[in-house]
Amino acid sequence: MPNTKIPQAFKAISVGTEVALSVLGGGFLGYLIGKIFGETWAAIGLSVGILLGFVGGMYNLIKRFW
Repeated sequence: MPNTKIPQAFKAISVGTEVALSVLGGGFLGYLIGKIFGETWAAIGLSVGILLGFVGGMYNLIKRFW
C-alpha cells in the first residue's frame, strides 16, 4: 500500500514557500522602489510591495488549485 500523504505534504510545503517568497520579494522590491523616492516613501513602498506580493501569491495559489 503506497503512502499518499508524502506527495500531499510536499505540495503543501511548496505552496506555503511560494506565497512566503512572493510576499518577501514584493516587500523587498517595494522597499527599493520607495527608497529611490526618498526615505519617507520607503515604508509606503514596503507596505504596497508586501500587499502586492501577497495578492500575487494568492493568485498563484488559486490558479494552481482551481
